[in-house]
Amino acid sequence: MVKVETDREGRICIDALLAQLQTLRQRNIKPMAIVGIAGSTETGAIDPLNILADIAEQAQCHFHVDAAWGGASLMSERYRHLFAGIERADTVTIDAHKQLYVPMGSGMVLFRQPTLTNTIAQHANYIVRKGSKDLGRHTLEGSRSAMSLMLHSNLYLLGRRGLARLIEAGIEKARQFADLIHQQEDFELISEPQLCLLTYRYVPPKVLQALQESSAPVRQPQHEWLNALNQDIQTAQWRAGTSFVSRTCLKPVQWDRQPTTVLRVVLANPLTTLEILGNMLEEQRQLARQSPFWQTLQAWAVIS
Repeated sequence: MVKVETDREGRICIDALLAQLQTLRQRNIKPMAIVGIAGSTETGAIDPLNILADIAEQAQCHFHVDAAWGGASLMSERYRHLFAGIERADTVTIDAHKQLYVPMGSGMVLFRQPTLTNTIAQHANYIVRKGSKDLGRHTLEGSRSAMSLMLHSNLYLLGRRGLARLIEAGIEKARQFADLIHQQEDFELISEPQLCLLTYRYVPPKVLQALQESSAPVRQPQHEWLNALNQDIQTAQWRAGTSFVSRTCLKPVQWDRQPTTVLRVVLANPLTTLEILGNMLEEQRQLARQSPFWQTLQAWAVIS
């Protein structure tokens, strides 16, 4: 697996991909596949799929789209244009438990050419003999539970239109929440929402100013203190039990790709209001000021 750099929005850098392919050619290595992401799990980033499809054609290799997280948004006529080029993929993965509102374990892989599944077939004398039509021969498990019935039920009860409304409401709520974060002087939006999730962190205003004005060597230890502060906020909020957000670690371009602890919010519940989100930010603000790392950072900002 060859990793390729991403841009400020978390999308694959095409120039970096082309450079990697050139390096592989010089080493006489032919790529098997190029993978595009259609909604990354951490930020919801969507790669330029049409461009990746062109490159895969030129390289004469398989084009796979990992739409495990974002693929459900294709239900929405309003936002499906964000996935332009996904129809050119050789294979696509979609997880129904991400945005199609079913429990964990309902994942799908779609093949442009159904006969490609023959390359991963397995057989056993007692059940999936050669010539058998048992779909278990194409899975690692050999058989699966009836999770597909839950997806079938949701499609029947909510339909494409109902699911589209839920997905669209989540995307719109994420954009509203991003605007709310921009209005706070002590919160920093790390990734703008492309779908219904975003990332941000708590940063005292004086600390943010000091970070922006400091050199890279000076910033390094302070980034670590800031990471500790946001980890402390997330853990304390989870323990308090009033509200919950997850956290992850990103390498934002705007911070020289320093490992940065961020708070991650997915807006999938249609009952979530901006008032709830505002209260959640206020709780995080209060928890930040109770953290021992807050005083340390404030003192550093004054010294800087």
